[in-house]
Amino acid sequence: MMSLSLRAPCIVPAAVKQTATIIFLHGVGDSGQGWADILPDLRPPHAKIICPSAPLQTVTINEGMTMPSWFDLRASDQPKDEYGIKMAGAAIKEIIDSEMEAGIPSRRIVLGGFSQGGAVALYTGLTLPYTLAGILALSTWLPMYKSIPWNTAVKPKVLQCQGDSDVMVSMKGAQRTADLLKKHLQDNHTFKLYPGLGHTISNEDELKDILEFFHGNLPPTDSKL
Repeated sequence: MMSLSLRAPCIVPAAVKQTATIIFLHGVGDSGQGWADILPDLRPPHAKIICPSAPLQTVTINEGMTMPSWFDLRASDQPKDEYGIKMAGAAIKEIIDSEMEAGIPSRRIVLGGFSQGGAVALYTGLTLPYTLAGILALSTWLPMYKSIPWNTAVKPKVLQCQGDSDVMVSMKGAQRTADLLKKHLQDNHTFKLYPGLGHTISNEDELKDILEFFHGNLPPTDSKL
């Protein structure tokens, strides 16, 4: 499987000795820079942050415009871009593998994403041959939910956050994702719904939940990594 050729990532080094990594994927039309500005206030100090930037490619539902995108987004009556999703997943796996080769165990790595980036994070994290510390899925959905090659031995902690006023990711899609994740992950899946929140992370309760997810799943360690 080939992988995407990504643009240069935004990297925020750990504030102290690195013993963990947070990899976070932006939404369509965005870049890693904005998230690299937000996440340092939420992370544990020993966590390095990597915010990759998707390549520029055409997006069908946006009138075929070229923009940063992890895979093509198409109308509901069109075939999904399964090949693009798999390529994006392969590219993110390469980043995870690189961190592991540098000495960070998979269970000290959290993978997250917003909107389309969250879809790639879920797909990637649930199909890896190893278990991550957690997956943070913000305002997103599980792609290829009918055919995703689940690794049933992998049960990472997943925090799924959704606003009930989101017009980009429907409550129907978010609830279907929540039901599927609960079925496969049981108590390792948490679904948080925020009243009045649209397609954004401007909610203080959500930011608090993200901070607690990072700190809870990437606690300090005495391990000599």
